[in-house]
Amino acid sequence: MTNSMVGNRLEAGAVRDGWLLGDRGYPLRTWLMTPLADPNTDQERRYNDLHSHTRAVVERAIGLLKGRWHCLDRSGGVLLNRPEKVCHIVMACGVLHNVAHCHGIPLPEQHIPPLEEPDAGPVNFNPPREAIRARQNVISNMNLTHDLPKYRQVIKCLTRGENILDHCYTTVRDAYHAVPRAALGHSDHVMVHLIPAYRQKLKLCKPVVRTSRKWTSEAVEVLQACLDSTDWDVFRTATNSLDEYTEAVTSYISFCEDCCVPSRTRVSYNNDKPWFTAKLRRLRLDKEEAFRSGDKDRFKEAKYKFSKAVKEAKRLYSEKLQHQFSANDSASKMVLPMAALALLEDLANGAIRCERVFREREDLLANDDNWLISRFRMCDKYLEYLNEDQYLLQRPARQILVDRSSPLNQFDEITFRDRFRMYKEDVLEIITLLEPRLSSMSQRGRPVPSSLQVLITLRFLASGTFHRETGDLCGVSEATVCSVCSATCELRNLYIKFPDAAEQANYKVRFYEYGNFPGVIGCIDGCHVEIKCPSTPDAEEYRNRKNWFSINVQAVCTPNLEFSNIVARWKGATHDSRIFHNSSLCAQFERGQHSGLLLGDSGYAQSSYLFTPWPHPTTEQQRYNRAHIRTRGMVERMFGVWKNRFQSLRNTLRFEPRRCCKVIIATAVLHNYLKQHNCPDPPMEEQNDPDVPMPVAGNNQGGLALRAAFTLQHFS
Repeated sequence: MTNSMVGNRLEAGAVRDGWLLGDRGYPLRTWLMTPLADPNTDQERRYNDLHSHTRAVVERAIGLLKGRWHCLDRSGGVLLNRPEKVCHIVMACGVLHNVAHCHGIPLPEQHIPPLEEPDAGPVNFNPPREAIRARQNVISNMNLTHDLPKYRQVIKCLTRGENILDHCYTTVRDAYHAVPRAALGHSDHVMVHLIPAYRQKLKLCKPVVRTSRKWTSEAVEVLQACLDSTDWDVFRTATNSLDEYTEAVTSYISFCEDCCVPSRTRVSYNNDKPWFTAKLRRLRLDKEEAFRSGDKDRFKEAKYKFSKAVKEAKRLYSEKLQHQFSANDSASKMVLPMAALALLEDLANGAIRCERVFREREDLLANDDNWLISRFRMCDKYLEYLNEDQYLLQRPARQILVDRSSPLNQFDEITFRDRFRMYKEDVLEIITLLEPRLSSMSQRGRPVPSSLQVLITLRFLASGTFHRETGDLCGVSEATVCSVCSATCELRNLYIKFPDAAEQANYKVRFYEYGNFPGVIGCIDGCHVEIKCPSTPDAEEYRNRKNWFSINVQAVCTPNLEFSNIVARWKGATHDSRIFHNSSLCAQFERGQHSGLLLGDSGYAQSSYLFTPWPHPTTEQQRYNRAHIRTRGMVERMFGVWKNRFQSLRNTLRFEPRRCCKVIIATAVLHNYLKQHNCPDPPMEEQNDPDVPMPVAGNNQGGLALRAAFTLQHFS
């Protein structure tokens, strides 16, 4: 701060009647007020409270900035750019955020992250004397009426003796009337009852009576017959000028309309919704009547019908608006450069790409504001504002769009592998495998080619961008992208198989050569894949021990770092040991179908077929633990290679848990396929994900005795 341009200007006295507020990480200056480290008096404590409350505005602003542009948020992944380019991206997000805020562009509540507790930072113990005096003057002269003139004190009655000790402020004049009540028990402080003194806006605004005509086919026929039987020469002979003739004919036609066309009168209130129809009013009355009757089944059925009708009414109204936009050809009136549109979508969804796929759909901007806000975090008005001449995003004379429909021909081998995390020949073989499951039964509606579907999905899995936005950028629906993951999951039994007897003998030799632990046929562990907060009543069950929402994935690895077993259906709060004991693999070991050992961490229970490390090892047990840790580390390496190849698993999967599980299984199938075809692993990227210890599972006595005998036999 002291080396910034703003700090230098304030230090030079550019602003003399104001302050900046900062936490204790900043130095105390005459123009920068920080909180007191140890407040002693009531005034100092009040200063700290108001300082914290006021400074929280900057935390809110940062939360809104990251909520609008997910490339700055953890859920959008890591900005894989040079530092100077990252600075440009952050600056661009700040400018666009200010423009959107100035024009009142809303941000959906689900995109606003919760406020985080600010970090107090180090305390500055050597502030200048003039800064201390300035802060003390602020504390001594604090006056809410002076500092916040729009706030008004509501409580004006005496609350204890001759004093008013309660303070309640509001921005609305005479909003409440304070009435003192009797004190509770032996308290010398009376209670204060705040009675609302304002009137609701619905009651202040008078209802409007509107009359409309109902033009039915019968009414039109009656009106036509009336006009046909009229002798129009009477009007011509009875008038002396053209104006009188026109007025007489117009009045007569209006009179015929009043007589022949029925009209209806409707009273509209201030809170009426345009999509709220007469059918919804009847259903609402039925729901209220069912509630008053006390019949729970009837009320539940009426409530369901009303909710379903509301959704249908909103959908029909949205389609009506879209049809009106399309009929008015709004897309041709407001042309936005497609490069700027793709950049806005990148910033909103946390995916800064090296190349972009441009859409040529003319009806892009004909969607309603809710659609545009969900995609770009801004609405039609803001996109039009960006097209004005005084801003940099000006309309080019001619927009040349590059055809990105065939990335296999567009990129060379190195660039293609950097984008898709695999070679072209591997992608071609995957397309051949999935094509029978993706081919359309007919050619109606120009279906998306199977090769393009696979490439879109692989790009989503490799880059970690959003599922829906990947489909939008390529001009396909979200369902098209999801269908590839479903088709890939169908190959699970073909590429993820637990070893048979011959393979188990080979695995025992290879695991022993790697870690000197005998009899191992697999290493087991759990891995959390982050998802967005589910919109279901059991959402908190997805919060794991690291305090974020996830799917807990159980996997068993082979010496080749492949998946031999995977379970991806449990919520993040589920313990690893519970997942294993409820899996089919555990049942197979219990029945004696496999002759070998699994290695797991202390989160699993020690048994006759699953060995865990010693908690407090002796000399022999230390040798056992070293071999155990080295061998079991292969499953951690497999998770690292898996997530490094498919970056979507490192970021937040932003769809419902059922689809998240499909994505996880699809990536595991593709991982095994690439391993079996000797596709080299992409370079590893460092990740800062601190581990949180898992509670130790309870061990059975038979398993503990078997581990002690095993340690004595092989590691003594």
